[in-house]
Amino acid sequence: MQDIVIEQNPWWQDRSKIDNDPVIQKFNLAKHKYFFPYIDRIELKPEFVYILRGPRQVGKTTLIKLLIKKILTTNTPEVVFYLDFQQAGINKPRKIFDILKSYIDMIGNKQNYIFLDEVTYTKNWSDGIESAVNFGLLKNSLVFCTGSNALDLYHGSTRLPGRRGKILANDLSLQPLSFREYTSLLFPEVYAKIRLMTFENIMDVENIYKELFPYDEIIRKAFEKYIITGGFLPVINSVSEKTIPDYIYKLYSDAIIGDILRIGKREQYFREIINFIINVLGNPFDYRDISRETDVGKHTTAREYIEDCEQLFMLNIFYKMQSYGQNKPSFRSGKKVYFSDPIYLYSLFSYCRGLGFNESSIRSYFQDDMKKGIIVEGIVGTHLKRKFPNNIFYWKNSKEIDFVITGSGIPIEVKYKNKVSISGLRYLSKYAKEKVFVLSKNDFYSENKILIIPVYYFLLFI
Repeated sequence: MQDIVIEQNPWWQDRSKIDNDPVIQKFNLAKHKYFFPYIDRIELKPEFVYILRGPRQVGKTTLIKLLIKKILTTNTPEVVFYLDFQQAGINKPRKIFDILKSYIDMIGNKQNYIFLDEVTYTKNWSDGIESAVNFGLLKNSLVFCTGSNALDLYHGSTRLPGRRGKILANDLSLQPLSFREYTSLLFPEVYAKIRLMTFENIMDVENIYKELFPYDEIIRKAFEKYIITGGFLPVINSVSEKTIPDYIYKLYSDAIIGDILRIGKREQYFREIINFIINVLGNPFDYRDISRETDVGKHTTAREYIEDCEQLFMLNIFYKMQSYGQNKPSFRSGKKVYFSDPIYLYSLFSYCRGLGFNESSIRSYFQDDMKKGIIVEGIVGTHLKRKFPNNIFYWKNSKEIDFVITGSGIPIEVKYKNKVSISGLRYLSKYAKEKVFVLSKNDFYSENKILIIPVYYFLLFI
């Protein structure tokens, strides 16, 4: 284990070796670099515990390594400790305690910075850190933990500050780039026009639309690319002539399958459930539907798998409101499920259908206008879920509304097609306090409370 620790902390021998780190080198060579805003906001104080959650391949390790590089500019190298739990094969909490004790014994009472990457690889990971806290080892330490299982991270992090009052748990989230962030990265000249625009002033969207209209074609084409790549930086940087290399799809499906197996789930059940979701994407369903149409025998098992997939940042579940405008989910009603990023949908589609991760097969299937509309609906849902995590539902009685933001009472309907007719949408007016947003492919039109607006403009505000 000592060899692994030394290997993962090469800057102890030579501060400049951080520049040879494969993660840093990959970041430096990337065509598009996203400078994580967290880096400047993180307070580097002893007895702070930061928890960084997010899906695999989203950039958590890159953020950590950039933060380490920053710390090394003003500190002696030995006070920075990094450990990747998966690479090190940490399988017991006791190993965590032993490693931390050995490190603290080595540096003595110096203020130090401990980075523990992918802690959710280890079952009951927080026990090891809690033991170190109780033993008094971390009184001079800033501890930074990352992981890919939101529920596991939450349960683990709640134990840490409760056993040591001075430790402040800071819950950070790193997600694939939103369309707004994507635009800032690829088209900074457009972002300069929208950077001060927020969801709060979206009601003035008609005037804003006029201001952005000269950039309309750039923004529209950017969104068409976003539908293909989603917001993961490795995917964005891999695109060549609008084509994603086949290995990217396998990279993401392998990461997902690894997490599924790690939490004790059966791969065959997972495959059947994901295949079912792809077939009903965007439509309400009951967990019993899954047990009837697959070999997953119990609806409770189906629910457990889907909820676990949400905790792994792969899926978003949307519940129907109990009654219109109320911030209460109807758990007995059908659920709508979308993939949290298009690359998950494409990768798992290949995996489920046995296509061998073939770009052309994926593209031809999802080129269908109806399927593309559902993908866009999922992108909208993901953006809304991040902005309003506890206040976004769907509604259905005689008619269905794709999304409703409770509190503000804003209904949102996605109509990603070449021509949107307002005549079939007037029923939506009765559901709006101020505006109904109908998100179109290209159309812009306003009538009373109904505003038809291109989806890419709407997403720039989220």
